[in-house]
Amino acid sequence: LLLVMWLVMLWGLRPLRCIGDEVTAIENGEKESFDASYPAEIKPLTQNLNRLLQRERHQMQRYRHALDDLAHSLKTPLAVLRGLSEKGQWQEDDLKTLVEQNERMNQIVSYQLKKAATVGGDVLARPVNLSALARKTVGALSKVYQGRGIGIEMHADDDVQLRMDESDLMEILGNLLDNACKYGSSRVEVRVLAREGRVEMRIEDDGDGLSTSQIERIVTRGMRFDQSREGQGIGLAVVKDIVEAYEIGLDFGRSNNLGGLRVDVTFSNT
Repeated sequence: LLLVMWLVMLWGLRPLRCIGDEVTAIENGEKESFDASYPAEIKPLTQNLNRLLQRERHQMQRYRHALDDLAHSLKTPLAVLRGLSEKGQWQEDDLKTLVEQNERMNQIVSYQLKKAATVGGDVLARPVNLSALARKTVGALSKVYQGRGIGIEMHADDDVQLRMDESDLMEILGNLLDNACKYGSSRVEVRVLAREGRVEMRIEDDGDGLSTSQIERIVTRGMRFDQSREGQGIGLAVVKDIVEAYEIGLDFGRSNNLGGLRVDVTFSNT
């Protein structure tokens, strides 16, 4: 009986020993993930560990790309500043160039930091209440734009949950709603609807809207069409990076309801 129990114990603990061997192989760089051939009782563990490993590799890749992009983007402004430093005396145009290049470097650094900080798709993230965050953002922006007479109407299903990082979701909500209030004339509408397997959010304003060519260019870093309003031109570029990391649907068009810009955001809720 003791021999049978010993054999059963060896057989039952064999998957755990295999996991230990695979952990050692991953630490040594011999493997990148766990195998899928495990019993049903242990398979969820290895699947979640594989997701964590994949997320870590994805995040490290984002950091490397952000550093490469940052170094490449700063080359030209630094070269201009170096040229100015070699001049004996500065003229008015030189001071203007100094201010422009300084502002450009600030934009580049802000954009790359936000881009690198994006968590990306994470099925292990705790659920975030989209409806509550949207109402919180709408309440804050209503106070900010109260002097311009911007009215924000919100229609949302209660307790709409999403699995994503809260800061990433706040970046999407804050930038899109702020742009709608900034470029709208007097009205902004927000709708959040929960569908089967997805969540749809639509933001509309009654401003001038954008043409098709402008919509294609608006998500380019630093691109702005109205220099009279404050902003660094990186908000929509950050939104684009986040929606690509999470594979979220993002569509711009003309609002049939209010006549301005319409933004449709489709979240996967599976």
